[in-house]
Amino acid sequence: MGMKRLIHWAKLFFTPLALLFLGYFGWQSREIFTALLIDAQPDRLILSALLWMSLHFFAPVFTLIIFKSSALSLNYKKIVLIHALRLPAKYLPGGIWHSAARASDYHQQGLSTRYIGSYLLLENMVAAAVTLALGGLIVLQLPENGQPWFVKPLILTISSVASAAVILLPWLFDRFIFPSQHALPKPAYFSSIICLIAYWLLAATAFVSFLSAFKGLGLSVSYIEAGGIYIFSWGIGFITLFAPQGIGVAEFISGQLLNADISKSSFIALLASFRLIIFIGDFLAWFIAVIISKFSNRHQ
Repeated sequence: MGMKRLIHWAKLFFTPLALLFLGYFGWQSREIFTALLIDAQPDRLILSALLWMSLHFFAPVFTLIIFKSSALSLNYKKIVLIHALRLPAKYLPGGIWHSAARASDYHQQGLSTRYIGSYLLLENMVAAAVTLALGGLIVLQLPENGQPWFVKPLILTISSVASAAVILLPWLFDRFIFPSQHALPKPAYFSSIICLIAYWLLAATAFVSFLSAFKGLGLSVSYIEAGGIYIFSWGIGFITLFAPQGIGVAEFISGQLLNADISKSSFIALLASFRLIIFIGDFLAWFIAVIISKFSNRHQ
């Protein structure tokens, strides 16, 4: 069996299995959840969803900078609508369909297949590198709290490799990946990295707003550290090929690094419920994009 086929079957089996275990943890912890929800602050949960929604109007800035550096004609509005209108595809099994749908739209806008493939590869590699470098840097500041001796050296290695990748990627892509007529200027690339860092800081703020809604959690880390843990855990989940959208993996890593006054299994289930906030934010961004698209079409 080839590696691609193995990963394909692993994805199919892992997602329902992860959801099953997260659901089991949630059912086991229903009394704790009820107590937490009674004391939850709705305004913090609403803020978290709105912050996540805003990410979808910020993420296309990265794409815009890269496309503009290659003298491509797509403007911010087109890129936002392509990104947001295709958000439902994110929830199809496999974890690749949002990118695949955007690729189809980019091709309809006149971009070559090779350039689109090169760009999407860059987008994914940079997302992994930035989250692991930035999140790892924050996680390294955490006290050990009885963790195995190899955890910090492992995180240091991951963060260092990711940081090196962030620096080296523009040279590697410019020389070996991007078509010769579409160079990747270094100033544009590093400007896009700054935008991506801002994006993940905003995503971490949405996560922290979610955590802060539950007064009874008793976190033993600061909100800055909690945000860093979320970014790092997302990166680990992202590079775990058999876990589409990092389901289960990101929650497990966060649950191990974040310490709260509730049991690990209950906490992991609570962290998984942040995906509901993400879904609401995704839906709101898609809904706004639909309205903008219909309004634009009427006035053309």
